[in-house]
Amino acid sequence: MNISKLKVLRILNLIAIGIPVIIALCGFIKIDYLMTALVSTMITGAIQVIVAILYLIFSPRSKSIWIYFLGLFLFVFLVFINLSDYSFWLPVLLLFYLTYIIHIKKHNA
Repeated sequence: MNISKLKVLRILNLIAIGIPVIIALCGFIKIDYLMTALVSTMITGAIQVIVAILYLIFSPRSKSIWIYFLGLFLFVFLVFINLSDYSFWLPVLLLFYLTYIIHIKKHNA
């Protein structure tokens, strides 16, 4: 995978992470923004899945991205069988893991 593709993925990932953080910081101005920040975390998840799919297209032999998708399918499975009470931490781990993959691969490319 070349550097320009990774740069685009990195920017998309930072936007995805930044959306809820910026909205939550606006919660200091008006408390209603905190609920919007919570809802925007779903948007973050969707953007991160898109970034992961693009990464998979660009680098299908990467074991790291397959591990990410395994975690993603585990989360969906736990929600589907109604064990979502035990999987609340999994999206946070996936967020940090995808960010780690993108940044480490950028420095190794």
